[in-house]
Amino acid sequence: MLTTLPLLRGFEEALGSAKSIRDVASAMSETLAKIFPGASCMVFEIPEGSDTARIVTGTNVPAAWAMRAVKLYEIKLLADAMKHVNRVHIRKAMSAAPVSSEQGMPITACHAACAAVPADGAPSHVFLLLVPDAAIPLDSMRMAVDLSRRMVSGTTRMFADDSSRETVLSQIYTAKMEWESVVDAAEVVAALLDHEGQVVRASQALTRWTGHPVDRIRGRALHDLLHPACEHAPCMLRGALKNSLNQIVSGKAATFEWSSEPASRVLKFELRSVAPAAGTANIRPRISCIVSDVTELNAAGRRITALNEHLEARIVERTAELQHSNEKLREAIERHKVTSASLARSRENLAKLSNQLIEAQELERKRIALDLHDSVGQSLTAIKFSLEHAAALVDRDRKADAHASLERIAGRVGDLLREVRHISMNLRPTILDDLGAASAVRYFCREWSAIYKAIQLTAEIDVEDSDVPDAISTDLFRTIQELLNNVARHAAADKVYVGIEIEQNCLQVTVRDNGRGMPERVEPGVNVAHVSDSRGMRGLRERTSHFGGAFQVTSEPGCGTEVRLTWPLEPAGLMNEGVRPH
Repeated sequence: MLTTLPLLRGFEEALGSAKSIRDVASAMSETLAKIFPGASCMVFEIPEGSDTARIVTGTNVPAAWAMRAVKLYEIKLLADAMKHVNRVHIRKAMSAAPVSSEQGMPITACHAACAAVPADGAPSHVFLLLVPDAAIPLDSMRMAVDLSRRMVSGTTRMFADDSSRETVLSQIYTAKMEWESVVDAAEVVAALLDHEGQVVRASQALTRWTGHPVDRIRGRALHDLLHPACEHAPCMLRGALKNSLNQIVSGKAATFEWSSEPASRVLKFELRSVAPAAGTANIRPRISCIVSDVTELNAAGRRITALNEHLEARIVERTAELQHSNEKLREAIERHKVTSASLARSRENLAKLSNQLIEAQELERKRIALDLHDSVGQSLTAIKFSLEHAAALVDRDRKADAHASLERIAGRVGDLLREVRHISMNLRPTILDDLGAASAVRYFCREWSAIYKAIQLTAEIDVEDSDVPDAISTDLFRTIQELLNNVARHAAADKVYVGIEIEQNCLQVTVRDNGRGMPERVEPGVNVAHVSDSRGMRGLRERTSHFGGAFQVTSEPGCGTEVRLTWPLEPAGLMNEGVRPH
C-alpha cells in the first residue's frame, strides 16, 4: 500500500496535463524514482517488427545509456519482457560492476525490474527500473513496475479514443456534398458502372442529356440510356462498351468515340477500373466512366486539318523560295558548327567540373568528419573515461594503479597526435608549404611505397623545390597523388615510374605503369578529354591546362598507361624569382 498510493497520486497528476502516452510514462518514471531512493527508471520504445530499442524518456538515466539505441538481444531483460509480456522480470544485483551509472552507482550492483506495457497488438514500450542493492524488497519493485505499466496501458486506450468522431463525420459529409456539386455542375457525364455496364451512380449531366432523373437510373444499362433508339441490331456503342469492359478486366483503361448518326453529336467514352474499398475484397471492382461531348472539338480538328493542308501547300511554295537563301546560309552555318560544338563541350565540361567540385568538397568533408569521429572522437572519449578512472583511483588512494593508468593515457595521447598529424597530412602536406613541391612529391612517393608494397615504385625527381613555380606546385603534387592512387586502385600493375624534369624550358611530369591499360587503345599525344569522360581524368586535364599546360595519355589494353604533363615556364610567367631555366 505504501508503494501504491504514491503511484496513484503520480498517475492522477500526469493525467491532468499529459498530452500523450509518453508524457504519462515520463511522470510514472519520476514517481518510481521518488519511491525508490537512488533509483533509475527508463522507458524504452520498440517499433513494431523491429529488434532495436531506444530510450524515449526516464529519470536518472545512466550516462552510458542516454541517447543509445540497443538491440534486444544485448539486454536479456528487454528481450524477456518483449517475449513474455504478461509478467514482470526481476534480476538481482550482481557483484561485478564494470559500468557506472550517472550517480556513480554501478549498474550491475542494482536490482532490476523490467516489464512491457500491455497493448492490444504487439507492445511498443518497456519499463526498466534499476534500484541500488540497499535492502529493497524485490516484491515491492515487481508490484510498482507492474502497476505503472498497467496505468500507462490504460492511457493507451484513452488517447486512442476518437472524441471528435461527430465533427469528422460532419466534415466528411460536407466535403462529399461539395464534391458532388462540383461534379454535377460539369458538362460531362461522370458515372460509376458495375462489371456488366449498369449504372450505379451518375452525375446530373446524364439527366440533362437523357431526361432521366439520376435517382431512377440505378441498375439501367448505360447503352440503353444514351442510345434509346437502338433496335437491337448490331450496335457499335453496345459492342464498344462490351469490348471496353473486357479490356478493363485485364487491367487496362479503355477510350473510344461514338456517334449514333454521321450528322449527330460525337461522344467520347473514357473507362477505368476503380479499386474496391477496404473490407470489400470479394466485391468485383467498379468502373468509372466519363462521357464527354466532343462534337465541336472534332469539328475544330477537321477545320485545323484543312488549314494544315492549306498551310502545307503554302510551305512548299515558300520552301522553294527559301532554298536559294538557305544555300547562302549553309556555308555560314558550317563555319559556326565547329565553334558551337566546342562551346557546348566547354559548357558541359564546366558544369560537370562544377558538380565534381561540389561533390569533392562534400566527400572531403564527409571523410574528415568520419576520420574525426572514428579516430579522434573515439580516442578522446577513451581518454576521458580513462582520466575519470584514474581520478577515481587517486581518490581511493590507489596511486600505483592511477600511475599505470596515466601512462596508458599518455600512450593513447601519443597515438591520437599521430592520427591528427596523419589527417592533417592527407588534407595538405606541410612539407609542400615548408620546403616545396619536389620534396613533397618525394615524401609522398616514400609514403605510397610503404603502403602499396606489392607495387615497385621508381621515382626520378630531377628538379629542386625552387625549380617548381609556386603557382603550379599544388597542382603538380595533387596530380601525381591522383595518378598514383589511380594506379593502386585500377591499374593492377606491379611497377610504376614517376619522373619530373625540366626540358626545353618546360616542366615535364611522367607517370607510367605496366598495368592493364585503358579499355581502348590511346595513341601518343591524344588529349584525354576525347578518350575518357571520367571525372578524374577531366579534373586532371583542367588542373594542367589552368596555367597553359598540356595533359597527354598513351595507353593500350594489357600494356599499361603513360600520362605526361607539360607546363611551359617562361611564356606563362611561372618562373620563380632567381630561377634559371635549364
